[in-house]
Amino acid sequence: MGCWRPASVRDISLTGIALLAAEPFDKENVLTIELRLDKRGFVRKFLIEVRHADICCPNDAWLHGCQFTHPLSEYELQLLL
Repeated sequence: MGCWRPASVRDISLTGIALLAAEPFDKENVLTIELRLDKRGFVRKFLIEVRHADICCPNDAWLHGCQFTHPLSEYELQLLL
């Protein structure tokens, strides 16, 4: 069973997402993320694969480059931008 860890979105595209988190996620792990925009009534879970994790200065957060296991649709991406 997994655990819940907060992260924030730094960048997003049809095929991938960059996340900032206080701790590193293991490379090549498949994670479930929940993206929500309460104002738009959008809540959806996605599977992503961690491609890399690097320390991001100045706040010492970890920057994760991740790939969606199934690309977003144009509609989903527009809702999230």
